[in-house]
Amino acid sequence: MMKVGCASCGKKHLIRDCTYCGKPFCHDHLLPEAHSCSGLTRDWEAYRREREKRVGVPPAREPIEVYEYIPSKTHEVAKGIAVLIAAIIAIWVLLQLLS
Repeated sequence: MMKVGCASCGKKHLIRDCTYCGKPFCHDHLLPEAHSCSGLTRDWEAYRREREKRVGVPPAREPIEVYEYIPSKTHEVAKGIAVLIAAIIAIWVLLQLLS
């Protein structure tokens, strides 16, 4: 069986088909607002009524844009510093145990 990935991000776990457009999405992108659903634009009022009945809260007026997180160079440096600090602490603990 071929594993289908999310139509938005490509993740291959927790995939379900959207009720409105039928495309596969992960749990992060399954809501029609999260993937700018083409089926939602065709049937916005029906979706709005169904969601209000089911959830009790009307959805946002406009579909939201989903941005992909791209780590910056600063993030990579901070991650490297955190690993270095963890190594120093591990060495310190080891020296404490040996003395």
